[in-house]
Amino acid sequence: MIAYYVEGMTYLDGGRDKNSRPIENNTRVERRGDDLAIKLHATDIAVIHPDDSITLDSGGWLTMTTKERMNRALGTRPVKIGSDRGVWFIYQGWQNKICRYFDGITISEHGDILNPRNEALEERLAIAEGKMGKSIDRFMDGYFETMEADAMTLPGGGDCWYCSMIVSNGVDKGKPLGDANSSNDHLFEHIKERYYVPSLLWNAMRVRGYRDLNLTMSMYLDRDSWEAGLMRVRRGWGSDAPDINARKELRRQLRKYLRKHLIPTRATQ
Repeated sequence: MIAYYVEGMTYLDGGRDKNSRPIENNTRVERRGDDLAIKLHATDIAVIHPDDSITLDSGGWLTMTTKERMNRALGTRPVKIGSDRGVWFIYQGWQNKICRYFDGITISEHGDILNPRNEALEERLAIAEGKMGKSIDRFMDGYFETMEADAMTLPGGGDCWYCSMIVSNGVDKGKPLGDANSSNDHLFEHIKERYYVPSLLWNAMRVRGYRDLNLTMSMYLDRDSWEAGLMRVRRGWGSDAPDINARKELRRQLRKYLRKHLIPTRATQ
């Protein structure tokens, strides 16, 4: 992995294309004016400046792969990105937290944070994230209560477009339109208006990478309700109550999906 300016320039100059060259799977180094960008898929996750400072940006994809690539781009700088209960932090050593990670953070060659956020802002963000987490939990309670009341249909044409429309080609193939456009405004509105969109649960399961989503969902949802065009968690063995494990997994994935999109510093893994 390219970690320093001269190293990156030398690597680019050695290729046929002097402006873009692959490093490893789905990752390239590219020129950005006087800077060098480490690009993962479509996001410049790290931009190395001529003074060897580096600016990090997840593009909203706080995944294990993004974190691994960023940490490798940090090279021998005495800081790394770590996670504590799903929240990313900048660490010096194994346990010394310097600050919470944020997109746009710039770190010097020596590991100093060049654009730190003040403590008051950090506190306000923590409070806002806590409130959003509680709002998401209340939304999910209503979501699954609606399912249990046989009041939620299977995904269809009446769903939110950003949730229901799936990109059919290009680098975002298979993603919901809202995810491809990095648009979370519709999700904020769903939480605010208690709009329980059927496609939301399917999208939460979709990001798990299942090839046959219908087959997967049929294992978690009640068959009789499905045949009636409704969504309800499958029943427990010999019971009319929801299967505990199925309900737990569906809630876990929906919660993870919403928190990933609505709480910017919350990692997906």
